[in-house]
Amino acid sequence: MLVHFFVNGSTDSAAGERASRIADAIALRGAGKSEIIVRDRSRTHSIYAMVESSLRQRPDVIYCMDLAAAPVISSCFASRSCRVIIDTGDAPSDFLSTVGAPRLQQAAARQMECVGYWRADAIVVRGHHHETLLRQRGVRVPIHVIPDGVDLSVLCPQDATALRRKLGTIGQFAIGVQGNFTWYPKLGGGLGWDALHALILAEQWHWKLVLIGDGPGIEQLRMIAERHGVAEQLVSVGRVRLDELASHLNSLDVAVLTQTNDASSWIRTTGKLPCYLAVGKPVLASRVGTAANVLPENMLGDYNGHWDRQYPARLADRLMWWSQGSRAADAETAMRRLATQFDYVDIADAAAGVVEQFHNFKAV
Repeated sequence: MLVHFFVNGSTDSAAGERASRIADAIALRGAGKSEIIVRDRSRTHSIYAMVESSLRQRPDVIYCMDLAAAPVISSCFASRSCRVIIDTGDAPSDFLSTVGAPRLQQAAARQMECVGYWRADAIVVRGHHHETLLRQRGVRVPIHVIPDGVDLSVLCPQDATALRRKLGTIGQFAIGVQGNFTWYPKLGGGLGWDALHALILAEQWHWKLVLIGDGPGIEQLRMIAERHGVAEQLVSVGRVRLDELASHLNSLDVAVLTQTNDASSWIRTTGKLPCYLAVGKPVLASRVGTAANVLPENMLGDYNGHWDRQYPARLADRLMWWSQGSRAADAETAMRRLATQFDYVDIADAAAGVVEQFHNFKAV
C-alpha cells in the first residue's frame, strides 16, 4: 500500500510532525510505504505538487493533514479508487464567523468543507466534541477521534535555571502563552490578550508574562503593555525550534490556554495542551472542549460566549492563587501523568490503524 500525506504546512510544522509520526507508525506496522508532500510555497504551487505526485505515483490512500484548500482540492484529482482520509482539528467556517471574517471568505470555507467531507472516506478529528458536531451536520463517513500527540521523551521536565536567568524571570512568577499570536481587530484582541490583561489587573510587579511564538499580535500586546505601564513585565522570545521548546516551556511556572466558548473552539483545544502537560506545568484554561474533560477543577475557569471581556479578571484571581507557595511546582507529577494519554507512540499508531483499514485496495 502506498500512502501520500498532503500536509498544509512545512516539514517542521505541527502538521508536518504529525504526518511524519504516522508515516513511521505505518512502516512499523509493515502496512506500506509513505510519501509526505508539504506546503512549502504558495497554495497554487503546493496544489500542483500534490496533484502531480498523486497522478504520477497513484497512491492507494491520500491522508490530508488539515481541512485546508491545498490538500482537499488536490485529493479531488486522485482516482476514485484512491481512498482519502482527512485529519482535522478545525472547523474553518465556524472560526471565520467568530472572528468576523468577510462573508465571501466564510462562504469559501463552507464550500471547501463540503468538498472535503464529500471526498473523504474517513475523517480523523482531535476530540469527541468535533465528532458530535460533524454528525449533527450530516457527515456519515467513519469518524475516528485521535488527539494531538506529544513526544514525552523530548518534552519532559528539565532544569531551566540558565534560561530563566537569560530571560530575567528568576525569582519572578512566569506565566506563559505559546503559539501563533494572531490579532482580530473586530474583536479587539487575540492570543495572549486575556493573560496580559490579567497581569495588568493583578498589579503584581514580580510577575512576568512570557510569549513564546511570533505573529502580528505580539506588537499589539506590546502596545497595550506600554500603555498600562507593564512593558517590563512582558517577555517575548519569538518562535523557537522544536528542540528548544522543552527548555522554554520548563522556564514557566504556569501556562495559560484560553479558548472562547463557541463551536470553533470546543474542537480546537488539544494542540498546546499536551505540550504543557508533558513538561509538568499547570494549565489555567477556559472550561472549553478537551481541556474541560482533562484538567482538574482548580485549573478551569468559565468563559462566556465567543469574546468574554470579564474573563481576564477571573483569570487574574486564579493566577494569584497559583502564584502562592509551591503550588505550581507541586503539580508537576500530576500534569505529567495526564500527558500520557497524548503519547505520540500511541497516537501515531492509532492513526496508522485507520490507514491500514484500506490495505486491501492495492498492494505495493
